[in-house]
Amino acid sequence: SVKRPDGSVVLENQFTRATNRPPILLPGMTPTTVETPIVAAAANAGYFAELAGGGQVTEAIFRQRANELRAQLKPGEGYIVNTLYLDPYLWGLQVGKDRLVQKLRAEGHPILGVTITAGIPPLEEALELLSTFRGLGMHLNSLKVGNDDQIRQALAIADADDEGFILQVEGGKAGGHHSFDALDELLLTWYARIRRRSKLQLTVGGGIGTSERVRALLTGQWSTQYGRAPMPVDAVFLGTAL
Repeated sequence: SVKRPDGSVVLENQFTRATNRPPILLPGMTPTTVETPIVAAAANAGYFAELAGGGQVTEAIFRQRANELRAQLKPGEGYIVNTLYLDPYLWGLQVGKDRLVQKLRAEGHPILGVTITAGIPPLEEALELLSTFRGLGMHLNSLKVGNDDQIRQALAIADADDEGFILQVEGGKAGGHHSFDALDELLLTWYARIRRRSKLQLTVGGGIGTSERVRALLTGQWSTQYGRAPMPVDAVFLGTAL
C-alpha cells in the first residue's frame, strides 16, 4: 500500500500502475452490462468497465450503445468491449471481418481495449488482434480464461507478445458460463507460471461476493490456508455481486 499526498492509503500493484485504475473491474455480463448506465457509472468513477458484447447483436444496436456511452462518459474516461470468441456471428461483427470495434475506435469513440472471452483465438490471430488494437490506441486488452487449456494457450500468446496484456482468470462459481473449475485450484496450479510472465497482469473472478474474499485475494492471504506462500493477484472482477 502507498500513502497519497491527500493522506489516503491505496493499494499499488502492477494493475494499478499499468491502468491507473483501482484493482476492481466491472466485467462484461449479459444482460447487465449490455445496457450503458452501469458501465458509464463505473467508468466515470474511475474503474475499468466492460460493455458486454453479448447484447450488441447488430451494427445499429452497437452504434446506439457506443453513442450513448460517448454522451454519458466524462471527458478522458472510456470503456472496454467484452467480445465472445465462440460466437462466430458476434465475433465477426465486433472484431472479426466487420471490425466494428476497430471502426468505432478509429471514429473517435473512447474504447480503451477489448476483452476476449468464451474461448481463445489461435496464436497468430491473437497476436495480430492485440497488435491491431494497440495500433488504434487500445491498450487495456484482456484474455479471459477458465480452465487449464485456456491458461496454457494464453501463456503461449504472452510468450510471443511484445507488450503484455491482462489475464482474467474466472472460476466456476461465476454467475457466467466460462468455467467449471474452482478458482483456487486454477491459481494453485498456474500462479507461479503466470507470475514468470512479468508483463501479464493477473486478475481473477468468479463467485467473489464479500469484501473479505476481495481482501484475501489482493493481499495473497487466500493461499496460506493451503500451506502455500501468499499469492496476491493484481485485481478482481465483481460481476453478479456488483
